[in-house]
Amino acid sequence: MTYHGRKGKIVKHLEIFQKAINPVLLSIVYGACLAVIMEVIQNEGAMNYWLVKTEPDVYSIEDLRRDKFTAWTGVRNYQARNFLTAMKVGDKVLIYHSNAKPPGVVGVGVIKSKAVPDETQFEEKGEYYDPKATREKPRWFCPDIRFVQAFRTMVSLDELREDRSLKDLLLLQRGSRLSVIPVEEKHFTTILSLAEASC
Repeated sequence: MTYHGRKGKIVKHLEIFQKAINPVLLSIVYGACLAVIMEVIQNEGAMNYWLVKTEPDVYSIEDLRRDKFTAWTGVRNYQARNFLTAMKVGDKVLIYHSNAKPPGVVGVGVIKSKAVPDETQFEEKGEYYDPKATREKPRWFCPDIRFVQAFRTMVSLDELREDRSLKDLLLLQRGSRLSVIPVEEKHFTTILSLAEASC
């Protein structure tokens, strides 16, 4: 069954999630929602779509344009890691500038190669060193993302929130803080349209 064929189950989780007030319940429902999405992605043969967050003063869309492609290192959340390992060559990726004023989607990349062990987990003096990771049993993985395009104008977080057709976008859900999230094809297309309309 496809991602779209399972939408009803996903949306049901999201509706409960949006109404949740208790932080514990919020966490449980959000986790259940992500688990359903992960199950669908793993069973889906077609192309998937993603959004990855990056801080522009650390690594921006312009850095990606300059480098042409990069290993998406430094992710240290297990669910985000699972999404990274689920990415397939050819999957399309929205690049999102976080901790920016304003934050928003700034361009598009594509998965160049599947996830391999993230070398930064082994760098003892590095920011992302993990003493529990070994070469034999690495804990963190990263795919290569290749530059496709930079938007002339950012599609800001406020613009995303204002578009009712994006109301189910995981990025916009309460408590959503993951740096890597799946995106439905229709949401991906809508964001591209917003970028083109702002040119």
